[in-house]
Amino acid sequence: AIDIGSSAAAHTLTIGSVTGAASLDLLAGTGNFTLEGKVATTYDISGTGVNTGTITIGGGTGAQTLAMMNVAGAKTVDLANGVDGNTVNIGNGDNTSGQTISIASGDGAANSIINIASGNPSLGTRTLNLGTGVATGGTQTINLGTGNSTKGINIGNTDIGTFIIMDSGGGDITMTATNTGSVGITADGSLLLDGSSKVQINSALGAIDIGNDAKTQPISIGNSASSR
Repeated sequence: AIDIGSSAAAHTLTIGSVTGAASLDLLAGTGNFTLEGKVATTYDISGTGVNTGTITIGGGTGAQTLAMMNVAGAKTVDLANGVDGNTVNIGNGDNTSGQTISIASGDGAANSIINIASGNPSLGTRTLNLGTGVATGGTQTINLGTGNSTKGINIGNTDIGTFIIMDSGGGDITMTATNTGSVGITADGSLLLDGSSKVQINSALGAIDIGNDAKTQPISIGNSASSR
């Protein structure tokens, strides 16, 4: 064994420099490589100066596993939390084999909150894109709350500037309430139902009520400007 600065004294060890073309290689064979400190030790990797070099971890071509903060203890992981317009890419390679990216998908036994673009911006434009790419092949499916368990799914809000657009190409838009559930559509303004083909209103078991609220507004079916 070769020990350097291993005595109990408070040593300061400096190896290498940042001058010119200086370089430093730390190598290990099958005996593994360990970097460890005391309980409150701080570790800096390229943590000073306005460095522009690339930091590569696990850049080899082997099937490696990168394990970060995945053992016991409540960890805090900060990634690109700076304020200078970071760009963060995760799983953006044009993969040629199957790829899986999971976020908070474990079988939790306690409360979990997953926030995505949930801040309160005061300037600029914030856009959240989900499945917006133009596919040239294969099949694309976007699932939202499809697991068969009790969920509350909220879309939109009552702010005066909020709008929701639902489009369908050659397929259908289907809204179904099973068991004793109902489908309610309410508008403070006008509610318009129009179709370029048939419009059907049917009931398998109950009555069909039109204008059954205790209101005094008239009900018009057809008009004098067209032949019906």
